[in-house]
Amino acid sequence: MNLKKYWRRLNIWIGIQKIKPEKEIIDLLKKATVVEEQSECSHRFLSALFPKGPDIWYKCTNCNQLWIVTQAMTINADKLPELIKKLQMVAKIKSKNVKTTPLKEFEKRVKK
Repeated sequence: MNLKKYWRRLNIWIGIQKIKPEKEIIDLLKKATVVEEQSECSHRFLSALFPKGPDIWYKCTNCNQLWIVTQAMTINADKLPELIKKLQMVAKIKSKNVKTTPLKEFEKRVKK
């Protein structure tokens, strides 16, 4: 037990104990990092995202990309809860033409 205690103190003194967790965190971040690639789309067909009432939210029917069409927009305080609900719904919509790959695979493909 005393040997483990002294070994830990020695590692801390040398600096190995500090470097070890940072390396593990960097390795975990590298594994979790992904690259998103999006193919081109002409966005020819836009449909209203919320069809009831006059709205500024549109979605491309081909790739699911979202558009907000504005010229001059004001937001009243009483409309904020409705806007927040719409933003939460829009945040869940993923684009169809986005491909995610791990960073290592992407780097291998780019180097070729």
